[in-house]
Amino acid sequence: MLSARQTAAAAIFAAAFALQAAPASAQIGKSGGPVDIESDQLQVIDAERKAVFSGNVDAQQGDARLKSRTLTVFFARNDTAQGGQTAGEALGASFGEIERLIADGDVLYLTPAERARGDYGVYEMRTDTITLTGNVIVTRGDNVIKGDKMTIEVASGKTTISSNAQTAGGKKPPRVRGVFQQDPKTPAGAQKPAGSTSQ
Repeated sequence: MLSARQTAAAAIFAAAFALQAAPASAQIGKSGGPVDIESDQLQVIDAERKAVFSGNVDAQQGDARLKSRTLTVFFARNDTAQGGQTAGEALGASFGEIERLIADGDVLYLTPAERARGDYGVYEMRTDTITLTGNVIVTRGDNVIKGDKMTIEVASGKTTISSNAQTAGGKKPPRVRGVFQQDPKTPAGAQKPAGSTSQ
């Protein structure tokens, strides 16, 4: 029987191989390359072609990271695999490239440019998008944006943030809110402090 560490290594190797070999592969970051996943526990379900990482999950690809309580990785079928897993066959041998990642609980997506939090996150390879939902907070430097849903188009870097705008009881619906810090500047025509000089 494989130890938890050996099992994790097997699944990670399968994911990394698929990502490196496939012409179109999963990207949680623009740089591409293998997805390196660490967690406290791992359950591999060969028949369903999925791996469930749980406990302090940290997935990294290049300079992008995805952290959560649990992360479920769904794989396409490996076309070279014959039937189900057989005796002596490597764990995850039926796994092809990554199709979908589902992160649940305290989801944190990090890149050099931004930091995004949410309750739930999904990466879809088909559309090459990352979607965070539930109490979404995006921080870019000193700027903060809040909403209910954030969708990132990984290749282009385009980010869309929306709210669940539903009016109830005559109250205003929730809206996206952004706070953008500006450098203090002297308004045009305002008198400069004594002792200051023009540049």
